[in-house]
Amino acid sequence: TLGDESAGEILSRALLARGDLTAAEAEARAFLAGKGNESRGLLLLARIQLKRGDLAGALALTDRVVPPGAHGLPPAGLHLLRGDLLARLSRHGEAEAEFRREIQLYPETLTAWESLIALLAAEGRSADVNATVEALVLSVSGVETYLSAVRVLSIVGDETGARRWRREGIQRYPDDPRLRRRPGAA
Repeated sequence: TLGDESAGEILSRALLARGDLTAAEAEARAFLAGKGNESRGLLLLARIQLKRGDLAGALALTDRVVPPGAHGLPPAGLHLLRGDLLARLSRHGEAEAEFRREIQLYPETLTAWESLIALLAAEGRSADVNATVEALVLSVSGVETYLSAVRVLSIVGDETGARRWRREGIQRYPDDPRLRRRPGAA
């Protein structure tokens, strides 16, 4: 092709973000037809099915992303998406395992950490929430890590934990103003 080989994927993601699921699916299927695009194309289609509310269909698509006997790393986001789908299907143990697998393979994926923490909090597992936030901060350096911890702890209602990690983040990154902002502030 004359253009960027990933243009179809990018366009499909943009259409998905806009909510145009029909056009997003058409672009994803066109992208999927390209050589070497199967895993990423299937992930796109699974995300579209999720948006449509077809959790079982989306999960079935993710099962096809890494065929049995495949070598190498699965695409980033596969286990995160599977975890999200399984959590929505109330299969929490499996969801937790998928989030942990994504973190193991791609530890800097803050969304996977946030999803795991939210799941643990929803199950009332405070000690596991605290241990996971500790592991996050030890595993992934940078102010974004602290922002992520503060955000997810605020969302799950752990204001004490959010304040703690905000304070620690400010101590480590005193020149970054983002940790000084309160949630919801512009």
